[in-house]
Amino acid sequence: MAPALETYKLSATHLNNFLDVSRGGPQNFLLNNLLHFPSAKNSAAAYGTAIHSSLQQAHCSFSADHQLPSTEQILQFFQKNPSRASICQRMIFNCIWTKGSRLWIVFLNANSSDFHDTDLAELDFFSNQGVIIDNARLTGKLDVVDIDKQNKTIFVTDYKTGKPAHSWKEFG
Repeated sequence: MAPALETYKLSATHLNNFLDVSRGGPQNFLLNNLLHFPSAKNSAAAYGTAIHSSLQQAHCSFSADHQLPSTEQILQFFQKNPSRASICQRMIFNCIWTKGSRLWIVFLNANSSDFHDTDLAELDFFSNQGVIIDNARLTGKLDVVDIDKQNKTIFVTDYKTGKPAHSWKEFG
């Protein structure tokens, strides 16, 4: 395992896997992130992948065209997402499609003004930056980065598709 650890980079997802004791914590991290035991992608993971991929496409389209794609176009991004191929059962995809379509409509109605043509989507920020904290090499992607050069600010958005935890008691 030493050779794998020499080049290992800690992503935010891996750190969350280690800390989330409700889903196995350190054991889950060891099996999945260090030893890479094979596992099927569950419907929640496929849903999250499809949402993030279509968000990236929406942001990139906005950057190129200086306007947000139509709701229909964004729903097509979601429907044609490559994660669809990893979902074995059509019924599961239909549930994901229905849930995701509703979510997109609500999200766009509430947040369409938050898209900017300067947004950087899925910015691979850490892997080539040489960020090291106590010998841990950090890696990962930032969902959206909006750099406002005039006001010298950076706004980072991290999209979440799962159910939020309202307190630490839920993990106990």
